[in-house]
Amino acid sequence: MRKQRLLMVLVFCLILGSSVAPAKPVTGVAILNQAQGVRQLGMGEVATGLSDDAGAIHYNPAGIATIRNIELNAMYHQNIMDTRNGAINFTYPLNRGLLLRKKAGIGIGVLVYQGGEIEWIKLNPDESIKSTEVAKAESDYEIGLCYGEEITRFYGNTYAGVMVKWVHSTLAEKYRASALGIDMGVLHKIGGWGIGVALQNIGTQMEFIEKGDSLPLTLRFGSSYGKEIGKIVEMVVGIDVVKAKDENIGCNIGTEWWIGDILGIRAGYKTTDEDKVSIGGSIKYKWIQLDYGYRMMDVFDNTHQVAITLRIGPPWIDK
Repeated sequence: MRKQRLLMVLVFCLILGSSVAPAKPVTGVAILNQAQGVRQLGMGEVATGLSDDAGAIHYNPAGIATIRNIELNAMYHQNIMDTRNGAINFTYPLNRGLLLRKKAGIGIGVLVYQGGEIEWIKLNPDESIKSTEVAKAESDYEIGLCYGEEITRFYGNTYAGVMVKWVHSTLAEKYRASALGIDMGVLHKIGGWGIGVALQNIGTQMEFIEKGDSLPLTLRFGSSYGKEIGKIVEMVVGIDVVKAKDENIGCNIGTEWWIGDILGIRAGYKTTDEDKVSIGGSIKYKWIQLDYGYRMMDVFDNTHQVAITLRIGPPWIDK
């Protein structure tokens, strides 16, 4: 019995430790520690001061009010080893918000994470192997409802947003836990500049057996600057400063270049991660956009992320 308890502890350590990059301390379930958008991955997860597409609602929900198209985004990420995660995000613009009657947006985001497989070993009293079985190491899901609205037009445009989300996690197909969380953010844009701040994962604990595990409370501050160069080139540069619970302060730097509103190129750098460099690209044709992200890993194989985004802009939506 004592040996079985020890094995159970080791299994839990293996599950949680293999779900994320090993050099980065984290709390909470693995799904909350993944890059949630292909564009964001390619830019080193620079999003807080930019936040102008459906994937960015998981970084700063205030940005949903700046999206003036109906937008549907689907993403798949082949992560380290045999882990993978995906997302489906949908945003809908409103000309008149629910609170201040200014432009606003609503949306929903669904995240899925699969943490690979483990071998579950059961022992006899004499410590010989009784049976073995293969189980899914970790399965996580998140569903979030997001709302953002313009709150003032003083020296630019200021937006505020909130996302309410439900997170569910299953370990080894046996132990389950759920939590409610809230993300809040503010975004100010003036000219080509964007400045944002967001507080993520305010919520209840994930309690699998007896001891609860907190969601990774995270504070993000970001700034971005965009400019047209010539007639066909648009560029954006940005920086995010991130402080997660029980982690050191991180700094993410990223850039994006669009040529003729058809071809996009991205690059990002994280100063505190071992896996520092990421790149990405996009091809856009009318209302369809295909995205690709590539993260260069230090220990594991490099990871790949792909997405498709559909944008629809009815005439009655005020640009």
